[in-house]
Amino acid sequence: MILIGIMAAVALPRFDSIGSFDATGYSDQLRSVLRFAQKSALAQRRAMIVTFDGALPAVTFTSALKCSDAVAGNLTFPATLRARGGSTPSPVIGGGLTDEWICFDTMGKPYSSASTALAATGTITVGDATRILIEPETGYVH
Repeated sequence: MILIGIMAAVALPRFDSIGSFDATGYSDQLRSVLRFAQKSALAQRRAMIVTFDGALPAVTFTSALKCSDAVAGNLTFPATLRARGGSTPSPVIGGGLTDEWICFDTMGKPYSSASTALAATGTITVGDATRILIEPETGYVH
């Protein structure tokens, strides 16, 4: 009985903070999508665009060699990216990134607009403190 009481005292506070777990899971998925786009741009030697429609990102494959020539294609991945609880946290985009899209060119370099390379480290904040960083020259996502 004492053991059950101790376990309940430790486990019950965790159920109140389920939103932080959702934000962490969503940011991990978003980080994976960004890494996938950057690595695919390098591997396929094509521009890859990550578009943000509200809180749902999508990677668009293009046949363009440069971000300035890139247009939205018809193949997107993933179809949906949601938190486990059903509510999707809204990412806050900053650090020189625009709210609409991020393009990785054939060398994996990130662009914040069609012809403007990312000048400073791009940041995407999900939830209270979970941050995703995109390095300006290499496109490394961490």
